[in-house]
Amino acid sequence: MTKPKKQKINVRLLRRIQKQILKEPRQFIMSRYFAHSQRIPNCNTAACIAGWAIALKEGITPKAAANSFVPYSDGQDALGLTINQAERLFLPANWPNRFLLKPSHDPHQAVARIEAFIKSNGRI
Repeated sequence: MTKPKKQKINVRLLRRIQKQILKEPRQFIMSRYFAHSQRIPNCNTAACIAGWAIALKEGITPKAAANSFVPYSDGQDALGLTINQAERLFLPANWPNRFLLKPSHDPHQAVARIEAFIKSNGRI
């Protein structure tokens, strides 16, 4: 019997997400996969970590991703995450307490959360 193939986290894509979040913080939101508003720059759509994973991997806007993909599972696939890793990264309620000092949609907090996730190889 063969062991299941171990997934490799797509660190390059996580780094791109970090840069995107800091590039335009108003286009980042963790409370929904995608949020639409006239006040959001570029395509009028903000995205969470999973949403940005899809948009950046596919080379499309968050608005296009919102209309074509299932954010949680497609974001998980784009980043090469296990179910447990996706739960730890995509659901702020599962973030370590030190990342809940500010709202989860705070761009610097989210970037720090992604960094800790990368450094722990998805364990925290």
